[in-house]
Amino acid sequence: MAAARELVYLALGSNLGDRATHLARARALLDALPDTDVVAVTAVEETEPIGPPQPSYLNQMILLSTGLPPRALLAECLAIENAAGRERRHRRTGSHGSTPRACPPRVLAARSGRAGPTPPMTAVLPGWAQASAERCQHIGRVADRLSAWAAAMDLPTCEHDRWMRAAFLHDALKDADVDLLRELAPRAWSIDALRHGPAAAELAAQHGETDQGVLDAVR
Repeated sequence: MAAARELVYLALGSNLGDRATHLARARALLDALPDTDVVAVTAVEETEPIGPPQPSYLNQMILLSTGLPPRALLAECLAIENAAGRERRHRRTGSHGSTPRACPPRVLAARSGRAGPTPPMTAVLPGWAQASAERCQHIGRVADRLSAWAAAMDLPTCEHDRWMRAAFLHDALKDADVDLLRELAPRAWSIDALRHGPAAAELAAQHGETDQGVLDAVR
């Protein structure tokens, strides 16, 4: 009996070499995964990086229909990255001397192509977040981009809300000390640079986030 399929959203990005070709190859390889199809894509958009001087990014959101379990899909995604030559290093971007702090609240309109007004939603970093001022700006840009993509895909407001929660939680501990990340996510990864997501998901669950889909996205 075939496994039930789930819809999965992935963000693609490249800022080195032939960026458009890297994205196209990633889409093709994802579409070729077992029991997996690319069913929708957004337009490719160029965004400015944060931190040290580096080339700008090409970014795109894609929607997959897949029967792969989450960990299996993640392993396949990491294998695609490795095949493309990506090297993951534990590093912090931007200024490191300032104490991490919470971002100020941001009000994001739940934009939709449907008729009628949609109420604004306040998306904020949680009180336990550790994010520099520069990280806050980055998180805000990511949230704005996801909001625009959600509107382009004509997602319902409830799904838009889930995207925003995931956006603000995912990098909530990106600037936290690695010892804290290891404490919160001791078995998550052997690579410290990948611990911030599992660690943030753990704290989010402890502080009341019950949506397993949001927690999985953050993780």
